[in-house]
Amino acid sequence: MRTTRLDLSHGYITSSSLASKLAADLANAQTALSAGYDTIAKTWLTTFDDDVNAHKKNISAAYANLLVAWATDLSASL
Repeated sequence: MRTTRLDLSHGYITSSSLASKLAADLANAQTALSAGYDTIAKTWLTTFDDDVNAHKKNISAAYANLLVAWATDLSASL
């Protein structure tokens, strides 16, 4: 969650509600992963990707691409 807040302050994400939603998606993925539910964690990472792609007008293009690539790579490693 800290990264999303920092990025909001740097202007990469311009909507505080979107930043909160993305942080919640990642927190839910982490909770699922910590409980041993890899499939559910992957679902939350997919939700994160979907949210990034649906709100690209509120995220810098390069940062949106980085977030999607990061989540895709993480999901593939599960």
